Amino acid sequence: MPRPLRIRVKRCRTLYIRLLFCILGRAIPRAIQLSREAKEECRKFPSDFRILLGLRAPGPALILESDGLGRLYRAAGAETSPDLEIRLKSVEAAFRLFTFQESTAASEAGGRLTAAGSLALVLSFIRIIDTVEILLLPRVIAQRAVKLWKKPDRLILKRLALYFSLLLPAPKRR
Repeated sequence: MPRPLRIRVKRCRTLYIRLLFCILGRAIPRAIQLSREAKEECRKFPSDFRILLGLRAPGPALILESDGLGRLYRAAGAETSPDLEIRLKSVEAAFRLFTFQESTAASEAGGRLTAAGSLALVLSFIRIIDTVEILLLPRVIAQRAVKLWKKPDRLILKRLALYFSLLLPAPKRR
């Protein structure tokens, strides 16, 4: 591939990842409200617990903060270091994961995803992400992205609620 084309492809992939982090920043808090399992997982995070999902190199990142009551909110910035970090090796690795070419487990096994923090809390956050993917994506795609696809109750109603909530402003921390 010629060098200028490679640079354009990388920029497009980076833009896609930024857009996806924006969508996840809105979808995760709403999915936690819609899913009982996700809310139970979120209750494991203590108050003011910060989670970073991003690239190893300087690049796009999503920072979430827990209120300790079973809710996550998108954090304003990186004033303090995160308590839990999930980093992807490169733009290409993030693109493979977020275009659902491989699951989170396959990314971790291939060394393209690293996590720093409590293993139990990392797994809880990944289960929350899996719930979001199940609610956002059609079953055919979600089965590729999620290790264990389990159909939630009233899936269509929850999907519609989640899709419409993406059009509204993100909830603010109280």
